[in-house]
Amino acid sequence: MPRTIQITAPSHTSERIIGKIASEKGILSIRLQRGISLTPAGDVISVDVLSNEIRNIMVVLEDEGILNNPQYSLSTSTSSSMLSNTHSEAITTDGSQTIWEETLTTINEQSQMTYNNLLTMVLSGMIAVLGLATNAIHVVIGASLLAPGFGAVVRISLGLVNKHTTWKQGLKDVFAGYAALLIGATITAIGLKITGTNVLIGSSSYLPQDKLVDYFTTITAESVLVSVLAAIIGTILILTNRTLLTAGVMVLLALITSASIATMAFVQGNYAMGLQAIGRWFLEFFIIAGISAMVFLIKKHTVMNRNMKI
Repeated sequence: MPRTIQITAPSHTSERIIGKIASEKGILSIRLQRGISLTPAGDVISVDVLSNEIRNIMVVLEDEGILNNPQYSLSTSTSSSMLSNTHSEAITTDGSQTIWEETLTTINEQSQMTYNNLLTMVLSGMIAVLGLATNAIHVVIGASLLAPGFGAVVRISLGLVNKHTTWKQGLKDVFAGYAALLIGATITAIGLKITGTNVLIGSSSYLPQDKLVDYFTTITAESVLVSVLAAIIGTILILTNRTLLTAGVMVLLALITSASIATMAFVQGNYAMGLQAIGRWFLEFFIIAGISAMVFLIKKHTVMNRNMKI
């Protein structure tokens, strides 16, 4: 879908910027409103551009030094619809490309460990333990769907590939988020043990006892391949701003389940299994970080041709 870029610029630079932008492919319309911006002071230039070509506009703006200059500001948005008789075919065949800054904004919205997301991680840990202890796969899937634990790992790779400090926030979010998950899992596991439940063997629902625990602590070539493919898909979904579907990626990964099982094992006194589960979690973490970094590197050198500036 076409995008709108809004640039606030000093009045004496507007004509030069418009001249640079107007020659690029994918421009649908350009509007200039003189002197309406108070902070930063100047004109506002609005550019409607095809999503597939927005990256070219960003390269032009970076070459002009606009992205690093405090006298300028820039925002992007997506229209619900756009009608243009002269560009109708281009609009209907447009793709879903985003820019680096939009990718980071998407991760901020979905996975930054705010109080709400931390509480969600605590509750997800509780639900995961209950699902694993009762061998109820739908409960385990629900816990994985609810936990916002994927984007935080991807943020680390995004920052490192772009030589941007956001990777530090990614590390903080991973630590805080999974610490919250472990707190929730620990509370629930201790509660189950107090009631006399063996949290690792658990009870049988529609699956035999301890089948889920065995599955999520066993590393096979097939499980590694699933994690690799899920990491690729998840990174692509974030890059195309289809983050709703990343919940499905979390179902394929063992981040939530392996962390929960580690807690259950230590509470039950099975330290060997606890370490095995921790190993599975770290394997998942490095697969996601490594694969997403590869996707970002490919994107950077084939499509973006620039580093993130936000």
